[in-house]
Amino acid sequence: GLCLAVAGFILGFLNRSQPVFPHALIGIIAMGLALWQPINALYRPDHKKGEKDSILRWIWYFIHMVTGRFALLLGLVNICLGLFLIISPSPVWITWYILLSLYIVFLIVMEIIYWIRRFRSNSDEKLEKKE
Repeated sequence: GLCLAVAGFILGFLNRSQPVFPHALIGIIAMGLALWQPINALYRPDHKKGEKDSILRWIWYFIHMVTGRFALLLGLVNICLGLFLIISPSPVWITWYILLSLYIVFLIVMEIIYWIRRFRSNSDEKLEKKE
């Protein structure tokens, strides 16, 4: 996904378009946040098995989570703006919004599964400590 985004980003500059429109500015911000993710991973604090995470690890996790999700959100919004700029025909819009809706439902379901698993693992650890 990131490789396709980088290719689209490069094509935008090869068109010699000026980054004046919101589409271009949002694209630059989203690309910066997306490229930050693998760089950010290099600075992740160590996690020692069996120990509680340090405050630095929690801060890192929060920044990583928020910037990744914000990059994704900006990317989705930017695709909508791009379709508007090229004055695409109705079937393209309909197809995109169907795919976007399915993707959003998928993300919500995955988020719910993540938090359920996280809650269960935390409650299991608490039960083990009590016994």
